[in-house]
Parts: sequence; structure tokens; C-alpha cells
Amino acid sequence: MDIDSAHPSPLLPGSLDVMHHPFTSMDMQFTDEYSLLIAQSHVAGFWVLADVEEIDVDWQAWTSVIPDRLELANITTLRIHIQGTHNFWHTIFGPMVQLKELAVSLDKASLAPTARPPVVILRSVLSQEPLLCPALHTLNIEWPNAIKSDDLCVSDLTDMLVTRTRLGCPIHTLAVRAIAVIVDIGGQRVWGFGPMLAPLAALVQVFSSVSRLDEHVCTFEPSRIWSVEGAEEYWELDQCSRPHYSVP
Repeated sequence: MDIDSAHPSPLLPGSLDVMHHPFTSMDMQFTDEYSLLIAQSHVAGFWVLADVEEIDVDWQAWTSVIPDRLELANITTLRIHIQGTHNFWHTIFGPMVQLKELAVSLDKASLAPTARPPVVILRSVLSQEPLLCPALHTLNIEWPNAIKSDDLCVSDLTDMLVTRTRLGCPIHTLAVRAIAVIVDIGGQRVWGFGPMLAPLAALVQVFSSVSRLDEHVCTFEPSRIWSVEGAEEYWELDQCSRPHYSVP
């Protein structure tokens, strides 16, 4: 499927019976080059991969149809990727009243004039009143690439955790993957932001941080329902900015 705002059409066809299935898990990616939406349960699922044909696609217009076409109230697990130009996640999260586990991959800082730090977008969505996703108790946050300390925006994450606790919907379990890479004459050194993350650990019951390149807390992988002939054609999205779906 190709996306071209000059000739808009629904991203999700409403005539498919599978669209009305009570899916429990979703993966969502919306970038400058493509969109990827996967909804699945233990017995059924569908995926939509669409390439972008123009530079400034209006994802807010495209994603606005998702709550009307899919039953989001049954989603309990969600994996997403946030870019600094995204302005539509409130619409997606709104109906997810049963969402319990959220894993977020945060894009690198954008130079677009309307961009915000991805952490700020996440805080805005999870802190707005009345609270969205009241059942949410587990949050995994990952920066796939090495970042600077300023990119952490710890104060924004702290504000979000405090707000949700104050309103009676606290995050109980928090995992963060944030690494910094320093290149020196001797090669490459990798280190984490442990001390800077201490304020977050104090606000949840269970906290963990990852500072190894080979460890992740936001893993995109297909469920067993996709173990069918030809599945690798759909799941092997082997590009540096995409989730990598590896089929055994």
C-alpha cells in the first residue's frame, strides 16, 4: 500500500471481518518513510505496511480512522515508536482502557521546526487529565541509538510518574534502556545513565535499566500465529530505523 495525502483513502479498510476481532496486542510505527500496524490475538491477526510517497505526510489524518476501524478497548499490550513530529497518540491511546503493558521506542531528536523531544510527547499522552490508559502498570522505554544526557528528559518522566500516582493510576514497573557511546583513541566505550535515572527508580515499585548494546526492553517480535509459510516476507523489515521481526 502506498500513502499519498493528495489522494486520501482509509488506511484501514472497514470491510474486512478481521478488523472487528477483539485483538489484545498491537505494534505501531509511523515514520517519514512508512507505516506499520500489526494487531493480533492468540488466534488471529493482521498487518498493514504502507510506504510513504511524499515528504510531509499528515499522520494525524491517517491515524484518526484507527479507533473507528479497530476495537482498541481490548488491547492489553502495545509496542510503539515515537518521533518528535507525532501529534496523534492521544487519539490512539484514548480508547485503550485495558492497556496494561506499554513498550516505547523513542526516535532520535528531530530537526523539524514543529518537533518536540519524543519523551515530552510520551509524558503529554500519559499525563493528560483525565488520564488515558488507567490500567497501565508496566512501562518500558528504549532509545535504540546512543543518546546524550539531555535527551533523557528525566524531569518529564518524573512528572509523568508523579501525576499518574497522584491520580490513582501509578506505574508499578519501569524499565529503561539508555546508553551513551563515547569514541576515543582506544575504540568505543559504552556506558549508561544510572545515577541520572535514580529519581525514576524512587517512584516505582520495580525499576530496571539497561546499558548494554545487545539488551533491549522494547522488542518487536511476531507471535506464534505468524508461523506460516512465507511469513518471513512480511516480518523481515531489516532497516536500521524499523523494528526487526525475526521469524524462526
